[in-house]
Amino acid sequence: MALQLLSPAKINLFLDVISKRPDGFHNIFTVFERIDLFDRITLEVTKNGIRLETDNEELPRGRDNIAYKAAELFLKNFKIKKGVYIKVEKHIPIAAGLGGGSSNAATVLLGMNRLFGLSLGKEEIMPLAKKVGSDVPFFTEETSFAIGEGRGDIITPLKTNKRFWHILVCPNIRVYTKEIYNELEEKKNNVTANFTDNYNKKSNLLNIWEKLNLTKNTRDSINTLFNLSSCFLYNKLESIVEDKIKEIRQVKIALENYGVKPMMSGSGPTVFGFVNLRKEAEIIRDKLASQYNWQIFLTKTY
Repeated sequence: MALQLLSPAKINLFLDVISKRPDGFHNIFTVFERIDLFDRITLEVTKNGIRLETDNEELPRGRDNIAYKAAELFLKNFKIKKGVYIKVEKHIPIAAGLGGGSSNAATVLLGMNRLFGLSLGKEEIMPLAKKVGSDVPFFTEETSFAIGEGRGDIITPLKTNKRFWHILVCPNIRVYTKEIYNELEEKKNNVTANFTDNYNKKSNLLNIWEKLNLTKNTRDSINTLFNLSSCFLYNKLESIVEDKIKEIRQVKIALENYGVKPMMSGSGPTVFGFVNLRKEAEIIRDKLASQYNWQIFLTKTY
């Protein structure tokens, strides 16, 4: 019997890069938000091996696919003798700063737990998620908001019932995370951070979160974030990507022209902004779509 699963995207409400690690990755401090832009994953038990299919010709179907890697690790770690068929239906833009691949991997890990009836807890799945990739633990946690530390694999869920509407604009350009981090290393003396250490960041963000949870409506919540944006809505990689890809600036100006404060997610190139209502976002989307050949999405916290 096949298992049908949703694989959500993410945006980064805050992203600071702290230092390069001995393993080649970077220590970061970030705030994730899970959003309702989904890939669709189908899982089915097979006699043996792993077979992965996708409707996107640009994605690898073997070990170079992070979802395949997750399945292989799961089967080996839990000594499962059977195999799995994986189908990935892509809707999240690739190499866009939205975590689509990491989400696919987490969805496969969580789904295979159900598929094989193992009833494993998060504490048993999370070590595998950390081995597979940096953002995979966030999606494995199945929380709407979280702080990410280490290389993004140390997760602290942020509890709130707040839900935000966003407009996402993705120019038709691929950005590869490794290249951007390499450029950051070259320019690191010229790129400043908002905080001096992780303790202050976490303390400040938790204080912001307390204030956010006291707000009465979406508009007040957004205003709270904007009023505290000097220590919240920030992406250390944004200036580097903007210098490299001029269209990012064009996207930001276009959103600003419609009253939306823009911010880049992850290593880009997707730019997003907060809106008060879906109707407001629909109007902006339609106007942008009539002027530009960009991928535009209306999303909400998931």
